[in-house]
Amino acid sequence: LLNSGQIPENYRVFIDRFTPTQSFGDIITVPIAFFIGAGFFWLVARVFGGQGTFLQHSWLLALVYVPITAASTLLSLIPVLGALIGLGLGIYGIVLSIFAIAAAHRMSVGKSAAVVLIPGAIALLLILCAFAVIVAIFAGSTLGR
Repeated sequence: LLNSGQIPENYRVFIDRFTPTQSFGDIITVPIAFFIGAGFFWLVARVFGGQGTFLQHSWLLALVYVPITAASTLLSLIPVLGALIGLGLGIYGIVLSIFAIAAAHRMSVGKSAAVVLIPGAIALLLILCAFAVIVAIFAGSTLGR
């Protein structure tokens, strides 16, 4: 067995990330976060005229997210290639989510794409606005001196 001084740095980060305390916390927080996200998408789908139940909706999303999340976690061990494959799996997960919402709510693929992509675009816009405000505050505080 290797002692902690012989473990490569990228593997040590992975080992440190999965402590027993965090694993127990993940048992509680991951399902809660999943159902909050699924509930948000369910509400948006209902606004767009979706007819599916929350049970159908969350089941189909779980069929998408569970294997993709597990694969991304395992692939994060590979330094550069793992990140690229994880990005590809994330895009694939978005595409599968669009089809899952279309099937669960009996809506067109275009409407279900709007259900998935519009909240993400709004979140990205809010993040960019917050970043611009932070940069403006920082620039104002350094230029004012």
